[in-house]
Amino acid sequence: MSTKTIIVTGGSRGIGAAIARSFAAKGWNIVIQGRSKEKLAAVTKECIEAGGNAVSIELDLSETERVHEIVDLAINKFGRLDVLVNNAGTMRPGGLESQTSADFDFVMAVNCKAPVFLMKAAIEHLKATKGNVVNISSTSSFTPFQGILSYNMSKAALDHFTRTMATNLMTCGVKVNSINPATVRTDIHYSKGYDDAKVQEYYDHVTEKQPLGGVIEPEQIAEAVLMITDDKLGSLTGQTIVIDGGRSQHPV
Repeated sequence: MSTKTIIVTGGSRGIGAAIARSFAAKGWNIVIQGRSKEKLAAVTKECIEAGGNAVSIELDLSETERVHEIVDLAINKFGRLDVLVNNAGTMRPGGLESQTSADFDFVMAVNCKAPVFLMKAAIEHLKATKGNVVNISSTSSFTPFQGILSYNMSKAALDHFTRTMATNLMTCGVKVNSINPATVRTDIHYSKGYDDAKVQEYYDHVTEKQPLGGVIEPEQIAEAVLMITDDKLGSLTGQTIVIDGGRSQHPV
């Protein structure tokens, strides 16, 4: 049996890098997408050292017409695709009053449109392996945060895309699920315009809101992806897996 292959978007840092390393440690073929050549090279090297085969592609997901190149690379290099992880995400600060059309379009392109067209490019390959799609969403899809209108909306749309495709593909043997974390320790928080001190202040605040473990580490999300794509959970599809450290249960 050929070694299984996973695509991870946003794989050059944070959650994506943790997912890539975790699957590499299982001996998988890894294809990671990102926008930083240096960071992609570093994570690719880590994956190879962990025991996987790894390649990377430098590509901006807002260029939706090019996302098929990620799938093309996976098939040309490894001959199969078993898991697609739509992890890449972006954030542009702004509520309704200050959100610009350009910011809104960019966030929706990366967080929603890219996953849709990546899945379109990947679908026949995933049917062939009875594979998995995991969309990395956010608790902001159902409990919106202030000041990031387009991000909240994009994650809500991504959740419904998950449910829609799970319904459409269950008879093909393809599972589609979503992982919705609360606050994870990644540098996306700098997208809000925060500096180091402000990010740390935010993490301290979050620790009170997420009493079970505080700020979530990227490796915890990687473990969840490993779990829900395991063949032993062959009936799990269309689900929103919330990882929030108890935030949704915490008294206001």
